[in-house]
Amino acid sequence: MAEALRGDLNQLSLPNIIQLLKSGGQTGKLDITDGPNTGEIFLQQGNIVHAIAGVQIGEEAFYSLLSWLHGDFNFVSDIEAPDQTITTATELLLIEGKKRTDLWAEIKNVIPSMQAIFNLSQGTTGAI
Repeated sequence: MAEALRGDLNQLSLPNIIQLLKSGGQTGKLDITDGPNTGEIFLQQGNIVHAIAGVQIGEEAFYSLLSWLHGDFNFVSDIEAPDQTITTATELLLIEGKKRTDLWAEIKNVIPSMQAIFNLSQGTTGAI
């Protein structure tokens, strides 16, 4: 087991890291930390086969990790995945992840805080 790649997500984005590992046909585990939050992505010959983010597992965990803009990453080669929860091609995961990231950016323009509380207006009737 050898540490192959380490850095900061502020310097190198997770999609770029995945593309780098994929192009090199790497097998191993990518650990991601952002304070108390942790995640893991397992690759086998450059393909993502398993991901964990908190209590999420599989594709949804992977998509959740793609939204992290800050934190540290560390890739250790030659670690086998404990399970295979992802069978979708890595390229398709990255495309879907980009779509979700772009959509979330649009939502943030309208709803700037996750702590926002909405109230229904009682003054209107009829179709919207």
